Amino acid sequence: MIDSAQNLRGVLQAHGLRCTSHRVQVYRALAASSAHPTAAELLSSVRHDQGEMSLATVYNALEALTEAGLVRRIAPADGIGPCRYDADVCDHVHAVLPDGRVVDVPPALSAGLRDAAGTPFQLALAEYLGIPVAEVDIRVVVR
Repeated sequence: MIDSAQNLRGVLQAHGLRCTSHRVQVYRALAASSAHPTAAELLSSVRHDQGEMSLATVYNALEALTEAGLVRRIAPADGIGPCRYDADVCDHVHAVLPDGRVVDVPPALSAGLRDAAGTPFQLALAEYLGIPVAEVDIRVVVR
């Protein structure tokens, strides 16, 4: 995660993004949360701290930050509910709980899962699909 507003400005610019106050506010709110919030939850947090902002603005900021690789989007387990977001883009595994919450899997357990889905798996999958596999993103769904 990016630790200061000045560093965030530099990172946004390095990724070809304008450094808008909305993007900064959304990123700061996301980075301050360990709850993997939805866009609506982020909106509540930003409104509480900074005043008015629309849900569309939050989604636009999240989309830009996600496309730049600064935020991770976590799809709902059922494919129906809202996506959740994470400012921690380092390689780690998420567990999606029955109530929709998302938690980080502890590093030692994450490492074991990532190792199992490492290079041999990626190469075998690429051969099966006939196209290169850029990465494997692991999400554990708890029912």
